Amino acid sequence: MKTLAIAAQSLDGYISPAAETSTMTWVSAEDKAFFRQFTRECGVVVMGRKTYDTIRKPLPDRLNIVMTCDPLKCESIPGVIEFTSSTPFEILKNLETRKFEKVAVIGGSGVYTSFAKENLIDELYLTIEPILFGRGIPMFQDLPTPPTLKLLEQRKLGTSSVLLHYKIATNPPQSPFDKGEAATPSLSKKANSISNRYWTPSNYSHMLWICDWVIILKYLKNGRSARPDDARSILIIYHKKKQAIFMKSSLPKSNISKFSHRKP
Repeated sequence: MKTLAIAAQSLDGYISPAAETSTMTWVSAEDKAFFRQFTRECGVVVMGRKTYDTIRKPLPDRLNIVMTCDPLKCESIPGVIEFTSSTPFEILKNLETRKFEKVAVIGGSGVYTSFAKENLIDELYLTIEPILFGRGIPMFQDLPTPPTLKLLEQRKLGTSSVLLHYKIATNPPQSPFDKGEAATPSLSKKANSISNRYWTPSNYSHMLWICDWVIILKYLKNGRSARPDDARSILIIYHKKKQAIFMKSSLPKSNISKFSHRKP
């Protein structure tokens, strides 16, 4: 399943003026037509509550997923609109089990940023509109590591707008020792099946780190060698000297001696 972010932006790099209640009247008719066709082909859109309040109603012919901190106060309509407090990773896993092949992330800034921080955006469709805001809301804010973008396509929309299509490369996971936070594995081909099955975003004390650049659990206690599928509920702290330190496990120590890392 591909996660595709789509947005319109001013020439000076803002997806919206400073006012949070601003409408999208500055977006060209050609971009609006492209947005409708693109998101209908995806079949599902993911947005934040502020973006939904701007639209004011579910987009037709698409499943609308609205991220909100209090979904119980909102009325979901099966197959039309769903309000959720789930993480981006959990949302995508749920949509994947429902056989969606493409997901369109349509804003706002907080939603784009949360997906980007977890390395969950595969491609970006960005329309540059001929307008200057001077100040406003950027598409992404406070990303720990700038992603690597590869331009796949550029084309003109109408007389003055330009559509840019980028592929986003996956950044390697960060060490919690270096950054003070947990790195989140990607959902798609960038992650392996182990991290997808046993990653628990809401409980960092029971998680399994999968890193391409370090062999995890190399120095554990004596015992039988465990398969990757057995190595559950493990908290790893990655040391700066690239040694994996065993901190906590739901399995007896005698059952694990080392972890055989397999690349995705």
